[in-house]
Amino acid sequence: MKNTLAMSTIEVSEALYESIKELPGISYVSGPVPMEFDPEGNLVETVWPEQG
Repeated sequence: MKNTLAMSTIEVSEALYESIKELPGISYVSGPVPMEFDPEGNLVETVWPEQG
């Protein structure tokens, strides 16, 4: 995460999405998707399509 003040896309749980989906500026991009981990157990970054 390069700049938490200028995030355009974040991943949230289904439960959190249900509670925030009506807020201004919130839009659905994709998902839900399973979390992926590398062989060392680190979370693998999800690559999202560019938002125009």
